[in-house]
Amino acid sequence: MKFGPSNVQTHNAPFLGATRRAPPRYKIRWPLILCAGFSLAIWAALIFGVVALSR
Repeated sequence: MKFGPSNVQTHNAPFLGATRRAPPRYKIRWPLILCAGFSLAIWAALIFGVVALSR
């Protein structure tokens, strides 16, 4: 029981610190990329739908 929590704390602390320090950039970039991709897909679908209906 003593080795479990000690190992969990020692191993999780560096990973948590690394995950908190490194990925903020990716966390900020990925939502923007996803939002841009979804918006472009929606606009493309609307334009395609208008063109298809107009024809």
